Amino acid sequence: MPPMRHFLLVLVLLLSLVAAGADVRGRVTAADSGLPVAGANVIAAGTAVMTDLNGHFHLPVDVDSITVTHVGYQRLHVAAAAAADIRLLAAVSRLPEVIVRAGLTDESLHGLALSVSVIDAKALQDLRHLQDMTASIPNLNWAGGTSRPQYFQIRGIGERSNYAGEGPPSFSVGTVIDDVDLSGLGTGGQLFDLDQIEVYRGPQSTIYGANAMAGLIAIRSADPVDHLDHGLTSGIGSDGLLDFAGFVNVPVGSTLALRAGYARGSSDGFRHNELLRRQDTNRRRESVARLKGLWTAPSGARVTATWFHVDADNGYDAWAPDNNKKLASYTDNPGVDAQRTTGLSLRAEVALADELRLVSISAFSHTTGDYSFDSDWGNDDFWRQAPYDFDPDVEGWRYDFFDHMERQRDTRTQEARFVHTRLPAIGGRGIVGLFVRNLQEDAEAAGYLFGGDASELDSAFDVDEVALYAQHHRGLTERLQLRLTARADRNQTVYVGATDGAAEALHFDTSQWLAGGRMALSFVVDERSAAFISLARGYRSGGINQHPRLVADNRPYEPEYVVNTEAGYRWLGQRGRASITAFHGRRSEQQVELSTQQDEGDPNSFVYFTNNAGTGWNAGVEIDADVALNSAVGLTGSLGYLQTQVDSYTFSTAQGQALTLGDRESAHAPTYNLRLGVRITTANGPQASLEFTAMDEFFFSDSHDQRSDKYSLWNGSLGYAGPGWSVRLWGRNLLDTRYAVRGFYFGLERISTGKAQSSPSV
Repeated sequence: MPPMRHFLLVLVLLLSLVAAGADVRGRVTAADSGLPVAGANVIAAGTAVMTDLNGHFHLPVDVDSITVTHVGYQRLHVAAAAAADIRLLAAVSRLPEVIVRAGLTDESLHGLALSVSVIDAKALQDLRHLQDMTASIPNLNWAGGTSRPQYFQIRGIGERSNYAGEGPPSFSVGTVIDDVDLSGLGTGGQLFDLDQIEVYRGPQSTIYGANAMAGLIAIRSADPVDHLDHGLTSGIGSDGLLDFAGFVNVPVGSTLALRAGYARGSSDGFRHNELLRRQDTNRRRESVARLKGLWTAPSGARVTATWFHVDADNGYDAWAPDNNKKLASYTDNPGVDAQRTTGLSLRAEVALADELRLVSISAFSHTTGDYSFDSDWGNDDFWRQAPYDFDPDVEGWRYDFFDHMERQRDTRTQEARFVHTRLPAIGGRGIVGLFVRNLQEDAEAAGYLFGGDASELDSAFDVDEVALYAQHHRGLTERLQLRLTARADRNQTVYVGATDGAAEALHFDTSQWLAGGRMALSFVVDERSAAFISLARGYRSGGINQHPRLVADNRPYEPEYVVNTEAGYRWLGQRGRASITAFHGRRSEQQVELSTQQDEGDPNSFVYFTNNAGTGWNAGVEIDADVALNSAVGLTGSLGYLQTQVDSYTFSTAQGQALTLGDRESAHAPTYNLRLGVRITTANGPQASLEFTAMDEFFFSDSHDQRSDKYSLWNGSLGYAGPGWSVRLWGRNLLDTRYAVRGFYFGLERISTGKAQSSPSV
């Protein structure tokens, strides 16, 4: 090779080395704690990047200096270096940073561009079940009809039941526990040894697919830690309340830690069965066991494995035909509401290159359920009394019904997520992922089904979902961040059902492509505050009505979509934090759950089906605040304000009549829910809390105009804490207020005076 070519080759290599050396790399940590600062903005020469979860960054520019900013820290301008060690000083003495973990990456709550409430481990200490924390969340409601809340509504969107024959296991509000999808299985929501609960409001389909059109409830248990730890709690209370919980955390060497725990609770419930003279027909017998392991490799790879088992053997005896105020029931055959769930999840995070890592999430759950109820809500002696006057000896038959359903569900999910902290050419952080889910649910039901058209139902749903998604997150300026997320989802549902011993067999399937996305801009106003605006499209898959007599054209219903706009502001101060979000969502092909009574004299002759109602909307405001007045006294509060509309729609009844509904608010969509609280906490000394919650009236159903009453509740606690121990006296609903969480409207004309009655569950 000629000397000149040697010279040029050496020159090119030197220039390459110089260019490589010009890149600015480093790590950003907090000066006071030494912990990495994730999501810090690093800016130089018009280029902006964000630090990753470990505080690392890489700027592909040749500059003399860089600027680093993050909400809550002082702005810092430093000289560029090949391996910069940057330590940020807190702008103010501030509350601990809250990290939200249920998204595609862990992010600071303060910089998040959506509406979310986070309840941490300390706030969960006084709570025992997911049911106890619903009043703390703006615009979150739930529907009774089971021993524990299983069906949630966020911003007026969500299911209210999943009785036999009501369709596939598809939900507008998702529930995830340690990466395991338990949507529609809220009985297993015991709040034991948790890190935090995150409640996302508004469409989350770009992250969690068709089961999160209205929002998501993500429950995360405590991770194992690198030191020996243990805890033990127990309690007793009214209505036979007795509970116990304990955990132990053990490090195994320098890379592995294990955490195991068990909790058990029991209560007789607050119903009294007058016929059987029993106090426990609406009992609760619940337990949860959990084992969790965390392995951290010297290379930084992390593997988290979780196993849990939930066993709820609850009674169900909650209804009374006369809506009596003494909370008495009259059933001669009380029901049960049992759920047994075993869940497994494996989350692995490994670096594939300096700026590329793989996140793999595998999960499996197996659930068996047994649900039954005395569907005449009474007994022979009760129906003989006025005003019913039904004598089986005279009529020639007994007014006696019982509905029973056994259900089994297996869910398998696998997700592979590639995260690049600096995308070539375009810059910013990029994420691409593949999600696969299979859900199989088998059910056997017996009773007065499909309005009396069947007495037995064997059904099987097989749901397959495959999705591709991508996200791009980059800094547009020093203060302005852009997030773009898109998801394409292929969903297929296959249904096989037979009524009355296969006398009428049915095989039907439906499939659709679903697409959603989110565009969000977040702006750092100053060191204490940030604002955001977002536009998102969420979806819920279509489904299949199970009634055996429906014609093929009326059996499927179409997917529903919601286009949601949000604008929000968050503030993080020296002694508190607050947020406010305003939203407006437009629903299209709105899925409405309907029920019609086929026989006016028979309250069991209900036919349940789902119809696409056309359009509707929801709009409102959500406020969260938490302020410390001093080191011992704090105030907390939240407010959800909601307006909803279901546009009018017309459908044909089983009798061939045209019925027009809608042109009113959505069901289970109260105009407001409010929470105000004060707490006193000392390191070693007295503890106290007082909480006031209130909820407006709401429609019970889309198919009638009966409403609940507005109500308010008081909760409180008194206690004392010492070094490593505490004792507490607590009470919920201190004024013993009666309130409704579910209601049906039906006629008892055959056996009564002809007056229709509404029966809310309390």
